[in-house]
Amino acid sequence: MAAVPLVPGCSAETTNTIDRDEIAKQAQGEFDRIAKAKEQRFPKIACPDDLEGEVGNETRCRASGPDGMLGITVTVESVDDDKARLSFKGDDKLAK
Repeated sequence: MAAVPLVPGCSAETTNTIDRDEIAKQAQGEFDRIAKAKEQRFPKIACPDDLEGEVGNETRCRASGPDGMLGITVTVESVDDDKARLSFKGDDKLAK
């Protein structure tokens, strides 16, 4: 899991959000660490949407490589002050 800073929303009705680029950066770090342990490289991860910093919220990211595309589910596991803890889970199969 990774802790990321929350960014205040634009209006009073919007909760704090986690920027999509920060989500991708944190996911990339997690998957790069796993790949490095296996002496491999992990493709670049892209996350199309910001994520509201509320426990249980999810978004989807993707990593595209020569063998296909891997979907990644990102979940807000906890929020403590201005930090959210995220978990990352890759799909069981690559999409072509």
